[in-house]
Amino acid sequence: MQQKTVEYLQFATLVIGSWCGIIPIILKIIGNDTKGAFLPLHLPDPASMIVASIVAVAAIVGIFALDKAKPKKTAAERSAA
Repeated sequence: MQQKTVEYLQFATLVIGSWCGIIPIILKIIGNDTKGAFLPLHLPDPASMIVASIVAVAAIVGIFALDKAKPKKTAAERSAA
């Protein structure tokens, strides 16, 4: 994969992980009842936290896995940049 492709995939993973994982956890902890577009909050109480936690962990793992998949720059490419 090209480096730009990996960076776009990392950004998409970050957005999805934040939107469906981290933000619903924060809203549930502070007691906000707004469901809106946060899909895990439409589930019953314990299941929403479990799903949001799994999504957040999967997003973090995905970002690190994609980071390892980035093509490495050679010394000539680094000196040219």
